[in-house]
Amino acid sequence: MSLINNLIDKFKPKEREDNTDPFFDALISMTSDDNSLYIGSGALKNSDIFSAVRKIAGDIADTQLLYDDKSSQLGIKLDTLLNKAPNSNMNAWSFWFSIMSSCLLNGNSYARIERNSSNQITSIKVMPNNEVKVTINDAGALTYYYKDKYKMSSSEVLHFKIFTKDGITGISPLYSLKNQIRIQDHKNKAMTKFLKSGLYGKTVLKMSQANLDGKAKENIRNKWTDANNADSGTVVVMSEGEDLTNIPLDTSVLQIANSMPWTTREIASAFGLPPDVLGVENEHSNNTQSMLNYLQSTLTYYFRCITSELDAKLATGTHKFSFDTSSLFTADPQAQFSMYEDAINAGLLTVNEARQKLGLPPLPDGELIEKKGKNIEQ
Repeated sequence: MSLINNLIDKFKPKEREDNTDPFFDALISMTSDDNSLYIGSGALKNSDIFSAVRKIAGDIADTQLLYDDKSSQLGIKLDTLLNKAPNSNMNAWSFWFSIMSSCLLNGNSYARIERNSSNQITSIKVMPNNEVKVTINDAGALTYYYKDKYKMSSSEVLHFKIFTKDGITGISPLYSLKNQIRIQDHKNKAMTKFLKSGLYGKTVLKMSQANLDGKAKENIRNKWTDANNADSGTVVVMSEGEDLTNIPLDTSVLQIANSMPWTTREIASAFGLPPDVLGVENEHSNNTQSMLNYLQSTLTYYFRCITSELDAKLATGTHKFSFDTSSLFTADPQAQFSMYEDAINAGLLTVNEARQKLGLPPLPDGELIEKKGKNIEQ
């Protein structure tokens, strides 16, 4: 019973305002017993995290889902819901971007499956993390509560998790970045302080034969600042006995800041992204190779996270979902042509199938499968 109670306590969400500055302390204070913190848009104030989430969520939202029983009534309906409009208030792109953004930031994302009286799927609606509560009973069955008025079984909810230790609740990639983001935050604050201090460092005004108290020094400082800080062309007027010197600005902070790209590299690593996606030069691969690595090692992982849940909750029989990844190469014609050429040479596609994907008309002999230089009749 204690294990069940601990799981129930762990699933209880704590509603709070959108975490902004201390979001990484709260954020993944998954190092404490509080594993259900809701991470809102404040996390996106970090530019590297914003870029990582935008890249992954955007690419998944751009990629069409395929159901291998597309000619059936269910297949046609699922194609509409997953690729066009899952409900009357949201298009498919916004739906998947929302689902993946929440999953990347929180480790979990939820969508409610709505059915009619005939048990046919009519719509799929996003449920914000901070409005979902999950409980587990003694038999291990999950129950989802939404806005404290909707009660749903596991079969009525799409629950996406990109990393999980128990198969029940997910953990965000941000969990691994607590220390790195702290360092990056300190670096940014140091740079901001450096830039606010101006270009010339500190100025020292010496006044001989003067015994000034603190208030008098403050008055003189303010008058000097008002008179001589308007612009770089200001003429400085000094009395006898006054000496003005500048303390050079310490530019070592710039060198330190520029020598710390590893924090960005580690953020990319946590999300499974090639470093060059976040602007860090990758010396060991070109753009095409980097794109292939991104597809194979990053997106394939996230695709499987989605399709496994869809297979379990929406597919029937042995039918399955998959993603059409061909659209990911449309921005890079060279990579696209190379991919289709390899597929044709390996006998995976006919010439006409490849041409169709490129939006080209078929050829008379394009239905032959070419493998190792030989033509094979279908």
